[in-house]
Amino acid sequence: MNQAGLIERVTRFFNAIGLEYEFDSDAKVFFAGSKLDCRLERCRIVIDPEDDLIKCYAFLPNVDEAHRPAVAEFITRANYGLKRGNFEFDFSDGEVRYRMYVDCPEDAGEPSDEQLGHMLVIPVGMLEQYGNAYLDVAEGRKSPAEAILDAES
Repeated sequence: MNQAGLIERVTRFFNAIGLEYEFDSDAKVFFAGSKLDCRLERCRIVIDPEDDLIKCYAFLPNVDEAHRPAVAEFITRANYGLKRGNFEFDFSDGEVRYRMYVDCPEDAGEPSDEQLGHMLVIPVGMLEQYGNAYLDVAEGRKSPAEAILDAES
């Protein structure tokens, strides 16, 4: 699908489920938030419809420079084996986010409610699963290996 069609589809879906969101018409992205069941408490979500796909990002707090090498290891360990998306880390500014996407090829029609629901739920679920462990590493309380064991057990 083209970007305009995907924006219209996402808008309809968000309105149908009662999601509070903002739409930036210049950047053509949606902004939302979610409560989390972990020490992170909340996250910011950005939904970016493009031609043929919709990307969804759920953001964790930025990490300070001193803890970036440990967080890079943590992210690498967390990503190993993930099936639907991955964590991304910008080493230059400490931004950490979980990204997943929904393919929307032109010939496939509109993405389903189920696909769009997964696009929102999976990143939030990943932040809930890994959020406490991420904070332990980002704040220097645990090694990446210890934190991953906690998150994945």
